[in-house]
Order: sequence, then structure tokens, then C-alpha cells
Amino acid sequence: MITLLFFNSATTSAEEAATYNVVHLGANPDGKTDPTEAFLSAWTKACALAELAEIHMLQGRFKFTSGVIFKGPCANKAISITIDGAALWDCKRSSKEKCPIKATLLKFSNSKNIGISSIGSLGWTKKEPGVQHVTIRSVIFTGTQNGVRIKSWGRPSNGFVKGVTFQNATMVDVKNPILIDQNYCPSKKNCHGQESGIKISDISYEDIHGTSATQVVMRFDCSSTNPCKGIRLEDIKLTYRNQVAQASCKHVGIRDMESVQPERC
Repeated sequence: MITLLFFNSATTSAEEAATYNVVHLGANPDGKTDPTEAFLSAWTKACALAELAEIHMLQGRFKFTSGVIFKGPCANKAISITIDGAALWDCKRSSKEKCPIKATLLKFSNSKNIGISSIGSLGWTKKEPGVQHVTIRSVIFTGTQNGVRIKSWGRPSNGFVKGVTFQNATMVDVKNPILIDQNYCPSKKNCHGQESGIKISDISYEDIHGTSATQVVMRFDCSSTNPCKGIRLEDIKLTYRNQVAQASCKHVGIRDMESVQPERC
């Protein structure tokens, strides 16, 4: 699952959000029919509200023929977009041309304060599609519970997360600025004491600066049976008040570190 959050600093968690399911607006999760029209319809409705709104693209396969452009400005305080299905896109191929490895699925036009709240929660079921080739760029987190985060349930799974880049992020008094949590089990039921089967690899953190509300500013709590691999850190500077900031690492392989504060796990 990927959750995108279009937010305003005035957002309050106590407010109830209006919900738009793209399937209810005409999207067909058959892996053949382009859902762009339904997606844009949901965005237009959510954008016009003066209250919080959620857009859901739930289980199924949604095949886009091109990228989706979300246009602002919006009247409301926050729009979250939850993708909990398989998002596909067309790739036309000729005898001389190869399909690109990456494609842009979502774009935001005339919009600001776009944040990625999390990649997760992954691994609740054993058979689950993977998440790959995701780039999160130019975001600001202010007073949030988490910054850039990947989380998975502590349960067996054949899913994966790979090829993710978090780039150019500013943290302002954030409790968990950089976080990988592979032991997610908030109720301690149906997963407590188990190991996450999600395989996390090739994750890059670049140009991330700001302040933390907690002393541990980077926390990599990875699975002992499926350690995180290929973690890359470059140009990281996170501070905690007037104290020394710390990093916590469990079962993680750091591929490269360049200009990182705090320096060591």
C-alpha cells in the first residue's frame, strides 16, 4: 500500500474525512480499462471540499495509458490518496525501442505541500505484489508522527520493496524523520513475535535536513530473517534540540554513507 498525503499545516487528525472510492466512480479494476477519468473525478470532488478527503484505489489491477495530472490549488486542508492495488501503465514497443524502466504515474500541478506519509503497511498476506521504482521528492514535514517511512507487518510474506528514493525532504520537529519498521504490529495480535517476510532493498535517502522531536532521528528496524539491503545515505543532517542526535540500526546493510549526521548507527 502507498499513501500519498496532500496536506496543509492546519490539518487536524480529529476531523472526519470524506471518502471517494475510484471504483464507485467508474474505475474498473480488471487490469485492462483505463481508470484515469474516475481518478480525476475523485480528485476534482475532493479538491473542491473545504474538509479533509480520502481517495481510495483499493484491491484490483488498474491500467493507466498515461500519467495522471492532479491540478490545484485546492480548497480543503488535506487529501490522502491510498493505493492498495496494482497500478499498471501501457508501454508501447517497437522493434528498435525498448520500454522505459520507469514511468510517471502521478503528477501534481499548481499544488504545494505534497507529502508521502508512508509506504505500507505491507505484508499482511503471504502473497502480495511488490512495490518498486518509487521516487518521493521535495516534501516538507512539520510536526508529524513520521517523516519518510517504510513499514511492514511482522508476518510471513513474499512481497518486496525495492528501488525507492527519498530525496530533498525537510523535517520540522518530526518524531521519526527516517524510519523503516518491519515489525509493525500495533495491537500485538496476529503478528506479535513473528518476522516480516517483506524484502527491502536498494533504498536511497538523499538531501534530508531538519529537526527531530525525538533523539533517535534515523531508525532502521529491519527483519532478522529478511534484513534490509543496499541502504544508501547521502547529504543527511538531522538534529535533536541541543543534544546529540542518534541512529538505531537492526539487521540493515548500509551500502553507502556520504556526509551523514548522525554518523553511525
